[in-house]
Amino acid sequence: MLLAVATAIVVNLLTDRWVPALWIALGVLVALTAAVQLGLTTRVARQVSASGPASVAVGGTVRGPISTRSWSDTEQSEPIPPADADIWAGGSGSVAVGEDVHGQIDTDGKRSSEVNRQ
Repeated sequence: MLLAVATAIVVNLLTDRWVPALWIALGVLVALTAAVQLGLTTRVARQVSASGPASVAVGGTVRGPISTRSWSDTEQSEPIPPADADIWAGGSGSVAVGEDVHGQIDTDGKRSSEVNRQ
């Protein structure tokens, strides 16, 4: 935000006076703004892993709803996270998100016998 304000001020001053120092300042501000934008958009690749029936793992941002339904007749053993996973959803119907969530997450894990009774 501050870079945008500073750039707007320099552009305003530049349109009033064509001084070489203002051109240099504008060039520096544009280069800084481009560097900040590049730094914000460049991401390091993440290792994402989902284990278990109906589990979901997302390495980035979720912009909608996530819904999982899991039915199982057997008890699941305790899941063990992979050694190389940065984002991990382990277990039946689990959800893991690495960044922001802009939506509803609904999980409903039931055993098959419970589903048949409803």
